Amino acid sequence: MFLIAAVSDVQAGVMTPELKSALQDFAPDDNISVIVTLSDRVDISQFKERNRGLRRARLIKALRKKADVTQVELKSLLRKKNAKQVKSLWLINGMAVTAKADVIRELAEHPLVKKIRLDRAIPLSEGPPATAAATGWNIDAIRASELWGLGYRGQGTIVASMDSGVDLDHPDLTNRWRGGTNSWFDPNGEHVDRPYDADGHGTQTMGLIVGGDTSGTAIGVAPGAKWIAVKIFSDEGVAFPSHIHQGFEWLLDPDGNPDTDDAPDMVNNSWGFDSNPECLDAFQLDIETLKAAGIAVVFSAGNSEFNISPANNPGAFAVGAIDESYTIDDFSGRGPSACDDTIYPEVVAPGVLVYTSDLTFGGVFPNSYVNVSGTSFAAAHATGAMALLVSAFPDLALPDLESALKDSAVDLGDAGPDNDYGYGLIDSVEAFDSLDLSGLCVRPVIDFTADPYPGSIDEQVTFISSVSGGTPPYTYAWDVDADGVTDCDTPDCTHSYPAIYEGTVGLTVTDTLGCSANLFISDGWAVCTPIAVDFAVDPNPAETDEVVTFISTVSGGNPPYTYAWDVDGDGVTDCDTPNCTHSYPTPYDGDVELIVTDSRGCSADRYMETVIITPLSDPISSGGSSGGGGSCFISTPDSKSSLAFAMHVVFLVLTGVGLSAFVDRVCSKDM
Repeated sequence: MFLIAAVSDVQAGVMTPELKSALQDFAPDDNISVIVTLSDRVDISQFKERNRGLRRARLIKALRKKADVTQVELKSLLRKKNAKQVKSLWLINGMAVTAKADVIRELAEHPLVKKIRLDRAIPLSEGPPATAAATGWNIDAIRASELWGLGYRGQGTIVASMDSGVDLDHPDLTNRWRGGTNSWFDPNGEHVDRPYDADGHGTQTMGLIVGGDTSGTAIGVAPGAKWIAVKIFSDEGVAFPSHIHQGFEWLLDPDGNPDTDDAPDMVNNSWGFDSNPECLDAFQLDIETLKAAGIAVVFSAGNSEFNISPANNPGAFAVGAIDESYTIDDFSGRGPSACDDTIYPEVVAPGVLVYTSDLTFGGVFPNSYVNVSGTSFAAAHATGAMALLVSAFPDLALPDLESALKDSAVDLGDAGPDNDYGYGLIDSVEAFDSLDLSGLCVRPVIDFTADPYPGSIDEQVTFISSVSGGTPPYTYAWDVDADGVTDCDTPDCTHSYPAIYEGTVGLTVTDTLGCSANLFISDGWAVCTPIAVDFAVDPNPAETDEVVTFISTVSGGNPPYTYAWDVDGDGVTDCDTPNCTHSYPTPYDGDVELIVTDSRGCSADRYMETVIITPLSDPISSGGSSGGGGSCFISTPDSKSSLAFAMHVVFLVLTGVGLSAFVDRVCSKDM
């Protein structure tokens, strides 16, 4: 029998209705996962620096400091209560907590706590099936290709995706990934090292944002942009709010260094809660904070005719879906917003039978494309259109960017903004023309490579810039070790690292009019050169007290090498030379280990080989009852006798007599 604890008035105000309902089914000692947010928060409206990088740095530092200072008491309490998990969420000043139900109820009474929400799974929503061939009408519908003709293809912009991941092996996407350790994040921990997509949804949306024309048909709105991604959905197709909060955090500071501005310009969110219509504000603070940092937050309007959260939260840029006849599709989410009764969606874009990239299954099917439908794909068009405009006007403020898209949209449906089409169909060219060109920078487009890549410790690495656009001549500022100090002021920069370096390298380029662009990439710039190690054992197997020689073969790295042999598994170095000789006084069946280190302190993986040392051979002893256990020696004086002896052995073995019986026979008579 479960006893259901009463919910106090304080708890009722702190816990969401969903959590209160869930707690009814939990015994006091049952664990439950929740998101706890604190009352004390940073006033994000105070961060108004025109320099976006400086604004973001100050904002991130303030958020981290607030969380560090204010969460101490709650973390201490949760440790004492043996909470199963406590994960700080500094962006919202909250924590992801897994603890017993009674502990959650106690937290709801704590004066520091503002809200507690259930950390429940959100399923990946799929759009309606696509059944007809697409024509590529979508790119023309928003007039993206006309901006390409003017030279604006999204270059210089970073676009992010929060989705099921991205298939890095797709030829339309692989070269458009920004690359480095600050360009991919999987909070589920399933694919931490390399972009991956088990579902295809994220690959499809990213194809519409930045994809190229490898198939012969242009699929992406902003093919000149670079992408990064957060895989919020697991391989099973579910996302937890705790992971989504972590994703928003990562987007604000991908490399974990506030002083390196490597955040994206916009983020596409083609997901949402499945309750309709309702206002759920679980991610409201995430949206507000990213927007305060100048990051556009685009959401799909939903595929159930109603408006959904977080797309209906204030600040989210919701996008509905039209078909090729410019008619709102039946599934597309409609308004007004359940959160603030405003027009919903903001705009519409192509979202029915649009052609895009699909899973290659590890590159096995590189020419993989699909026709898709849903507001997920309409949102991708809006994200791509934003990248085109930011490419043209890099200093464009986020409110002006959103206004340009809405105010220039092609009015559809009822006259003026309405709750079917919003402000209308995105028109990239009209949005471009509506922006006042005076005083706006045309940002240089920059990229850089490294040679050699990766470099070795103490080896000179040259970073080579590629710059176009803006108004030459340019000035350069390289920071090759993320210390905030300019290391070079030339187009190319040469540097050597005294130790392994996997941090951020940044380049800022400013043109003659003072318009700047920067690029920060985190990667393994200085690493250990691989060392290949092998060794032979002679003899193997061997007998006790026999001299065994271990002969190494080493290549790679940076000679000369040092050697450490452990020939008997006791953890003690037995030899420090390329080859090692040893004799074993007792039988041994175990590993011999060799560790090789080069002149720069880089070590090869531990190389092991199993060695078998058997007891010293004894003459074959008689097992008969007579003879008093004396020895039996077998000899064959000539080749004829040897042949007869061998044939006799074979006969006995084949007939099942066996070697033991054979020995007994041999030792019992003259042969």
